[in-house]
Amino acid sequence: MEELTEKIERLIFNNLVCDDHIIVDDGSLNVSMENHSNLRYTYIDDKDVGERTLIEQKKIIMLNEVMEILSDLHQYIHETECEKPIYFDKKALEKKIKENYEVNIDTIDEEDMTDDLTEDIGNMDI
Repeated sequence: MEELTEKIERLIFNNLVCDDHIIVDDGSLNVSMENHSNLRYTYIDDKDVGERTLIEQKKIIMLNEVMEILSDLHQYIHETECEKPIYFDKKALEKKIKENYEVNIDTIDEEDMTDDLTEDIGNMDI
C-alpha cells in the first residue's frame, strides 16, 4: 500500500503542485462546464466555457472523475494505515516528495572518486 500511496502522491505533485504542473485546482464547483455540472479541476491550457470542443469537455470530466477516485483511494489507504493524509496539503506533499527524492552528495568520499577505470575493469569477471 505504501508504494501505491507514493505513486499517487508523486502523480499529484508532478501534475498539480510543482511549478510546471498541468492540472489546476480551481476549487470545488468553480469550473463552469457547457453540458455538465460545475467541476473542480481543469487543465492549465483550458479554454473558457463555451469555447471548448466536446472532446475537451470530456477530458475535463474524466480528469475530475480520476482525481476523485485517486482522492478516495488515497484517503482509504491512510485510514487503514492510520496515518495523516497529505494529499491535499500541497506544502506537506511538496516537502515529502523533495525529501524522498533528494540526493545526498555529502556521503560521497572524494578519495574513492577517480576517472581511471583501468583497475575496475581489470578486476571484473568477464
